Amino acid sequence: MNTVITSGASSIWERHNIYEVSPKTTGNTIHSYFNVSPESPNGSSVLFYASKDPAGEASGRLIVRDRNSGSETTIAEGISAEDAHRAACQQWLGAGRFTAYHDYVNGFWRVMAADLQTGRLITAAEDRQLGFGAANSFEAPVYGCHWNSGEHRSLEAVNLLTGAIRTVTTAEEAASHAPKQWIEEFLPDNGQPLSVFFPVVSPDGKRVFFKLARGSGTDNFKSPAASVREGKFIYDFITGEFINFVPRWGHPSWHPGSNSILEKGNIVMDIFTGKERKLVQIPSDHPSFAPDGDLFVSDGKASHPDFLSTGRRVVTVGSAADRSSERIDHFVSINGAKSWRQSHAHPVFSPDGRRIYYNVCAGEYTRLFCAERQA
Repeated sequence: MNTVITSGASSIWERHNIYEVSPKTTGNTIHSYFNVSPESPNGSSVLFYASKDPAGEASGRLIVRDRNSGSETTIAEGISAEDAHRAACQQWLGAGRFTAYHDYVNGFWRVMAADLQTGRLITAAEDRQLGFGAANSFEAPVYGCHWNSGEHRSLEAVNLLTGAIRTVTTAEEAASHAPKQWIEEFLPDNGQPLSVFFPVVSPDGKRVFFKLARGSGTDNFKSPAASVREGKFIYDFITGEFINFVPRWGHPSWHPGSNSILEKGNIVMDIFTGKERKLVQIPSDHPSFAPDGDLFVSDGKASHPDFLSTGRRVVTVGSAADRSSERIDHFVSINGAKSWRQSHAHPVFSPDGRRIYYNVCAGEYTRLFCAERQA
């Protein structure tokens, strides 16, 4: 464990320790995405995907690590991931009772859940993939395969307690809230239907944003041409109405208040009015807020010339209230899992805001690290 001392009283992050989350697990150790924390809602455990496959895509395991004892429990194994970028989209749901993930088996995708209370593995939905839900919700957002959605073209929600699957909204309903000209330009008709893609539920579980996709109709999900995907459609679960449509995606994440969205470039957008404000301009690829909304974190390049010469990326914390910021870590980020879609750092805060988790691609494997603020 390395202790990193920062600038003292004026620092927004103060002193912190940087360490590997699981030194005992060999190979790739990856947390899924910057929209969800790998730490359980009560802070006791960390969930991560592990694979000794050089690409990080095969023979995956989901591991829950106890933060106090360091003991690790494999809760699912034999997982095939779409890539090492989002791994198995593993996440906490049901206030820590469930972990959910998706898996590729015998040519079909399925959404799975591990009930940590009973030890059971549950097949939640077949021929679908998993979006990102709210950690305290018992519902998992699911959608059809974006390259060839078949009959599953809507946004659906699976109740992990009952197994019931409900349709939230359809691709056609979403498309009706975008200008026809925009659809024709960015999702042109190729003979394949539109489908919902990549839903991300707000922290309070009441809202969701997602893209629309137009698949190629093929089965090669590893092709960059598997589908075209664009737009940001914002929907309210409670009213059953669309709140807004934004033409760009922008690597969005929710504000903890569930009323605004943070995008690449450190831009905060009010979901009702569309009004934007710019935060301090730290290097920004995948920005996300701290739970209290006072700070935010992002990965990115210190500068383009620096990245070309060193291959480094940085993780930086910024204040949402003023122009202060602080670099937390920097590391080579051009190696790691040899997936067709590269792993990224995807930094994200713990539920109590004291830790930042991120993936590092410096060596042979992608490894999960944590920067923990000292008391």
